[in-house]
Amino acid sequence: MDAALLAERSCVVIANAHNPSILNHDWLVRNDVLPDSNAWEWAEPPITTWPLSRIRYQNNVELHLESERLIVRADQLEASGSLAAGDAIRDIATKYVKTLPHVPYVAVGSNFKALVERENPRRTLVEQFRGSGSWAEGVQDVSVTLVYTPDGYRRSMRISADTAEKVTDDVASKTDVIVVSGNYHRWTGSVDGVIEAIKSHATDCDDFLRFASELAEDIDG
Repeated sequence: MDAALLAERSCVVIANAHNPSILNHDWLVRNDVLPDSNAWEWAEPPITTWPLSRIRYQNNVELHLESERLIVRADQLEASGSLAAGDAIRDIATKYVKTLPHVPYVAVGSNFKALVERENPRRTLVEQFRGSGSWAEGVQDVSVTLVYTPDGYRRSMRISADTAEKVTDDVASKTDVIVVSGNYHRWTGSVDGVIEAIKSHATDCDDFLRFASELAEDIDG
């Protein structure tokens, strides 16, 4: 995992009044929300309640619905963005919104997590970000959040150290990693605005992976 590997991606549609009790597999199929719905099988029994609902499929795509947010999420570990996962997330979120255009949507977020394998990542981040004042003496761990405000949206990047599972020749082990988490947040005032924001998921992913890769190169340099 020397390069930045995409481990997770999601699209979050924020609203003032989602109805979690509607989310079930039959509803998704009936309203043509799932692409190629015959290929989707549960990974575990779904949860459908008034406070929240969750469905997780065997292809690692998960839908989570609360009163304030719909989350369409996929786990993956790829050297670059998975078009299949990204397309599925985009299509599901878009079809959900088109099926329920009366819901008062207010924002859309695209979230990503990438892993960069490094020896002693905590020391690496301390040396990179701790500063040189007396206040920095003795610092053993550092996590930072970088916030940018391009026109029309907010871009936040959190950088921290952790461990992750690594599989080599079917044998799992733990490895030290730098974790880069990205959030792209767009405020929306209409259904059309929500759909346009969801369309940005793919370009956001490209931008995030470029950031994570450049960060890894800069730390190495």
